[in-house]
Amino acid sequence: CSCFLSRTKSDSFGLSFPWEVAPYQVNIILINDQEEIQVKLANHLYETLKEMGIDVLLDDRNVRPGVKFNDNDLIGIPVRLTVGKLAGNGQVEYKRREETDVSILSVEEAIAQIKSLS
Repeated sequence: CSCFLSRTKSDSFGLSFPWEVAPYQVNIILINDQEEIQVKLANHLYETLKEMGIDVLLDDRNVRPGVKFNDNDLIGIPVRLTVGKLAGNGQVEYKRREETDVSILSVEEAIAQIKSLS
């Protein structure tokens, strides 16, 4: 079957959707909604990606970061951008769902990586 479910994978953390059929393609996780620089950067990324036609989710819930990371994995969103303490340097954590490594990228590098996937 060539349906999307045959290409959807999972692991012990949850689903891993292919880019083309994911409910959201990118999840921006805001670590501290009390830090203005983090909020501004998260909103900038959200608006920029939406303008690019990317289905993006901004997770600004008032819960621990681990809960947000776990929920991201359960849903199967292909790319996670974490906006945290590096926001002041214009950097984010970039993680692909199917990979274990997290990269520290500038905002421009992260957007370029995402653009290359779409």
